[in-house]
Amino acid sequence: MTDTSGQPWPIRSQDYETPRRNPVTVWLVASIAVSAALGFFSAEIGNAFENSRFGHRTIVVVNRVSADIQRRITGKTPAQMQADASDRDILTASLRTTAREFPVCGSGKRLNCVVDGDTFWFNGEKIRIASIDAPELRGQCRQEKKLAERATQRLSEILSRQAFTVQRSGLDRYGRTLASIEGSSGEAGAILVHEGLARPWSGRKEV
Repeated sequence: MTDTSGQPWPIRSQDYETPRRNPVTVWLVASIAVSAALGFFSAEIGNAFENSRFGHRTIVVVNRVSADIQRRITGKTPAQMQADASDRDILTASLRTTAREFPVCGSGKRLNCVVDGDTFWFNGEKIRIASIDAPELRGQCRQEKKLAERATQRLSEILSRQAFTVQRSGLDRYGRTLASIEGSSGEAGAILVHEGLARPWSGRKEV
């Protein structure tokens, strides 16, 4: 049967259905927004977010999405991207610094400062000392928190007093540079372990 009215046939309502939002995308956007807001308003809250289970999951997801976008843009396989990363690590594995101040990080921009007993910022690069596990500032008990404050202050003293070499060894799952820090007084991680402010890294976080 032919329509002679000249009017278009009515289109079914489902043709105009709004595409459903991907719940993973919504969660990711919300997580990034929350992370940015927390980090902006308070360094302490920002540290708590980074050390929380939700924060860890958010960082892992963001890193995975970033890697996937890079893979799609470059057209390279994960193995090729890993090889490129390894080449960059070899070219820039060792870096000699000059003596400068490394205060404990505050609420401002993090450029050269100490986050906790095993993590610090150097020229805008977030570095984790690969050989140790320091107590958490948001620890499970009062004693751990006190020890974490001492470890944080001690790392600040170690980095501020001397020039040192950053020997990179790759990235961890949170995107931080893993490195050993060697100065005239010794390796920073070994000093903290010797003074009872950290323990050797066992491959995972421990209580």
